[in-house]
Amino acid sequence: MTLTISKSNLLVRQFSMSFLVYLCVINHTHSNLAISFVDHPQIQTYVEIVKRSYAKANINIVLHEVPQEQGLIAVNAGIADGDVARTSNSIGSYSNLITVGKPLLKSRTYLMCLKTVKCHIDLLTQPDSQILVTAGQLKGLPESIRGKFRADAYVIDSFKKFDQLLKNAAVDYAILIYADGSQPENAYQAYQGRPLYESDIYHVLHVKHQALAEKLAPHLNQEITQSR
Repeated sequence: MTLTISKSNLLVRQFSMSFLVYLCVINHTHSNLAISFVDHPQIQTYVEIVKRSYAKANINIVLHEVPQEQGLIAVNAGIADGDVARTSNSIGSYSNLITVGKPLLKSRTYLMCLKTVKCHIDLLTQPDSQILVTAGQLKGLPESIRGKFRADAYVIDSFKKFDQLLKNAAVDYAILIYADGSQPENAYQAYQGRPLYESDIYHVLHVKHQALAEKLAPHLNQEITQSR
């Protein structure tokens, strides 16, 4: 283990005010919708699906890469207009978000363990277990897991940093969300994965765009079907 991990619940609630101000300026100086997306290594396929869907619906958008939790905060506040792809678990606590169309995909969340250490799901309930997790993943854990979660969480809000830590085998344990049907062990060969739960992933918009969501949904559904 090369990374010192400590409790960081405060990080789950922290976000950059300058980032939100930036989005606010973008939203009020352009007629385009501001759509965020997270820096997950598998996101680009779904960015392209969403871009084509808006183009077919004759809706102009501007895409912005954002940290995981900050993106949801911005959309829920109405500062950004939507986000490319979010799990049904992660959006449940945000009252101003609506899903558009059918799920983009199904995701599976894993407990990733270095192959040189023990690996079982009970590690999530043990205070001496040190586990890397993004802020959004921690907040989006289903109640059946979150209610029992006692591990020492090292919380970050960047998938790029998360990805690099796993590729460098810098942590013993991590909670990782991955597209169902993909094998995370292929990307992170020093690790083995234990499935935790599945979740649908949707394109989301602020509730003020309900009419727009209804206009967009047929085009998005068509693109999703053609991509499979």
